[in-house]
Amino acid sequence: MSLRYGARSRPATMVSTWLNDLDGAPYGISGGTVTTYVDSGTTYKVCTFTSSGLLTVSDSGTAAVLLVGGGGAGGAGVSGMRGGGGGGAAVMYGASIALSPGTYSITVGAGATADHAQPSAAGSSTTALSQAATGGGGGGFQSNGGAGANGGGAGGVSNTGGTGTAPTASGYTVYGGNDGGNGGTSPYHAEGGGGGANGAGATTGGGDVPGGAGGVGKQIDADGNNYYWAGGGGGSGYTGPAAGGVGGIGGGGGGGTYAGAGGAGGTSAINAGGAGQGEENDGSRGGGAGGTSAINSGGAGQNAAGGRTGGAGGANSGSGGGGATGGTTPTDSGGNGGSGIVIVRIAL
Repeated sequence: MSLRYGARSRPATMVSTWLNDLDGAPYGISGGTVTTYVDSGTTYKVCTFTSSGLLTVSDSGTAAVLLVGGGGAGGAGVSGMRGGGGGGAAVMYGASIALSPGTYSITVGAGATADHAQPSAAGSSTTALSQAATGGGGGGFQSNGGAGANGGGAGGVSNTGGTGTAPTASGYTVYGGNDGGNGGTSPYHAEGGGGGANGAGATTGGGDVPGGAGGVGKQIDADGNNYYWAGGGGGSGYTGPAAGGVGGIGGGGGGGTYAGAGGAGGTSAINAGGAGQGEENDGSRGGGAGGTSAINSGGAGQNAAGGRTGGAGGANSGSGGGGATGGTTPTDSGGNGGSGIVIVRIAL
C-alpha cells in the first residue's frame, strides 16, 4: 500500500526546498535515524528509533507505524540444571495511523538482562503514540516459563511453558499471544523454546534430544528491508550430541548445551540472534555459528571450558535470549533479550 503523507501543493519556488527534504532535511516527520528508500516508484521517508527519543510531526497525515517490545531473557543453567528460551515481544503494526502536528515521546523497551531467577526476567514495553507493545516472558530455570506477550520456555522436568498474552491496540494489527514450549520428561531432558510473535515455542521430549526451537517471529516490511521481528529464544539441550535449540527466525538467541553444538541464532532480523555455547568440559566442542542475513550478524558461540550460556536475542529485534545448560560452575547464564524498536514511515 502506498501511504501518502500530508498532501500539499509545491509551487515552483518550493521545488529546491522539496529536493533538499528528500536528501534528509525534516519534512512531515523527523526524529531517530532518518532514511529514505524507493519502492515501485514511491519514495518513503523512515524514522527509526533504536533508543528512546522524540518524534516531531509537522503536518497532519497518516503514517505506517511499527512498535516492538523488549525480548525476555533465557533461563539460567546451574550445576547440571537447564533453562528455557526467552519469549519474543509483542509486535504492533499500523498501516495507516493518523498523526497530528506535535512532538511525541518514544520509549524503546529494553531487552531483559539474564539472571538466575525462576523464571528469568521479562522484557520491557515499548511505548509510542499512546500504544504499548509489551515485552516477552523470561525463560524458566527449574520452573515454568514466565508469562509475557509471548511466553518463555519452561526449564525443568515436565514444567509448563509461559502463557503468551498479546496486548490490544485500535488501528493496529498485533502479533503475539503464543506460549512457550514445555520442558522435557525424565530422566534426561532438554528445555522448551520461547514463544515468538508468530508461533509458539517448541516442546521437547525425554532422552538425549535437542533443546526446543524458539517460535518464529513476524515478517513486516516497515523500512524496505522486510525483516522478521520478535523470534523466541532456543531452549537448552541436555548432553551427548544433542544441540541447543535454535533461535526463532527474527533474531532469537540460540540455546546452550552440555556437549553438543550450541543452537544457532535466529536470522532475517535487523540484528540476528547470537549462538548458544556448547562444548565438553575440556572445551573440545565449539559453539554454534552466529545467525546471518542481518545488518549485523550474531557472534559465534565461544569455545571455553565450563561455559554453556545461551545466545542473546538480536539487538532491536525484540527477540528472546537462549536458555543455558549448567556445567561445572554456577555462572552459566541465559542470553539477554533483544531490545525493541519503533519505526515510523511516510510516503513523500
